[in-house]
Amino acid sequence: MCEAVERLMKTIEDSKLVTLEVVMPKDVNTSNRLFGGVLMSWIDIIAGLTAYKHTGVICTTASVDYISFEQPIYMGQTVRLESRLTYVGNSSMEIRVDSYIEQYTKNDRIHVSKAYLTYVSIDETGKPILAPRLQLKTEEEQLEWNSGLERAKYNKQRRTEH
Repeated sequence: MCEAVERLMKTIEDSKLVTLEVVMPKDVNTSNRLFGGVLMSWIDIIAGLTAYKHTGVICTTASVDYISFEQPIYMGQTVRLESRLTYVGNSSMEIRVDSYIEQYTKNDRIHVSKAYLTYVSIDETGKPILAPRLQLKTEEEQLEWNSGLERAKYNKQRRTEH
């Protein structure tokens, strides 16, 4: 493969990110539970960084396609966010973010949220530009890609209907 083509192909591992956030008093409601919007903000930030890491250019949030809130998160807990690309179209990318509560004393994690977001790589004028392709290495990555392709088709159809 020539060098120019290799720059246009990246693996999922190339762009994976992990971050930790501690839930502080400013992040919670009167029940000491994390506001959903705060978690959504953390998710959007790590997903945007993942898109930037994959493309090396500015990327913008196009949509939040799915988000689940499976468990409450309380003040003082540590939240681990893990992001990875699941699908790449021409300029659009789907990114999955899983959130966990870190339980250091038990050396364990509790899954609390899953989200899928779509980002678009853009140039300095705001026009979409091609994003590097994904090189899939595992069966799990292929299954996630196939699901991402179906979500992309659904989202495109939904946009044309409105």
